[in-house]
Amino acid sequence: MRTIWVLSLFALFGCNGGLMTTGSRSSVVSPAGNATLSISGFVNSVQLNAGAVVTTTVTFIPETPQAGPSGTTTFCGDVVNGFVLNTFTTVNFSQGQGCSNIVSMVPNALMSVTGVVVINQLVSGASPAQTLVGFAPQTGAMVNVTFCGDVTKDFTTNASATVHFIQGQTCATIVSGLTV
Repeated sequence: MRTIWVLSLFALFGCNGGLMTTGSRSSVVSPAGNATLSISGFVNSVQLNAGAVVTTTVTFIPETPQAGPSGTTTFCGDVVNGFVLNTFTTVNFSQGQGCSNIVSMVPNALMSVTGVVVINQLVSGASPAQTLVGFAPQTGAMVNVTFCGDVTKDFTTNASATVHFIQGQTCATIVSGLTV
């Protein structure tokens, strides 16, 4: 009877099944299917990888050193403009073949500017096209914003305008604009 009791304890506690441990273990569990994963941190680097399949590699630094080491994720497509260096960002994504697909990003650095449009011109040599728009607010210094694409038709020089946009790495994407 004593032998059965000892063997039962060995089976219960022996192979990291209970109180007896041989050291800590860590593992990463990948969710099944297209489950959403998440990564957070300050954007440290963004690199476009051109090749047969275009991808963007982003390195995140955690908010505190105790939160762990930096993490790098490769996203599908050219999403460079969606990341701003030194900005704390949380990205929800699904793992794909060789790269991850972005489901959502927080923050979407939504910004706005109001003022009289004093500059409205295409940026020469920019590919793809970009438009430089200068705003003179009622108070403060002039604000220049480079927007993605040819948006010269969206702004009228010498007219007051308010525009809401998301600032990206190289240019801003207009969310909504209103000429007053």
